[in-house]
Amino acid sequence: MERIRNEFPRAKDLTMLGGHSSHSYINGTNMYFVYNYNINCEPEDEMKIYHHPIQAIIVEETLKLGGSMCHHHGIGKYRNEWTKEEHQSAYYMLESLKEVFDPKGIMNLGIFTPYKKGLNTKNRTIFHLRTRDRPQMNRIGRVKK
Repeated sequence: MERIRNEFPRAKDLTMLGGHSSHSYINGTNMYFVYNYNINCEPEDEMKIYHHPIQAIIVEETLKLGGSMCHHHGIGKYRNEWTKEEHQSAYYMLESLKEVFDPKGIMNLGIFTPYKKGLNTKNRTIFHLRTRDRPQMNRIGRVKK
């Protein structure tokens, strides 16, 4: 929390910053970090201005202390840039499994690892999905012919 207060450029916008234990096991406890903030930007910029910088600090600190960045919710597109760091020497196995089961790289594009420009995106387009509770996000979807 100290890093967020000291390093997050918009710390003054935070209205709540905390965490709680949700699942405890013999080998550790799953912590959920929660935060709220006043949004002082365009809705489509919220993820890059608020969410990602806060998540980056949380994930970096978690991995530095030997924790896991995700529990039963999976990696997801907001934590995929740290997949290799978290799984370290096992990462090559995950990459190999992905290549075997998804040789065309079309399943969960940008979820396990960051979306790479230059991938064969024929018959795909990026569209915007808006929901009531989430800011604008990019998703990859199939285009029907």
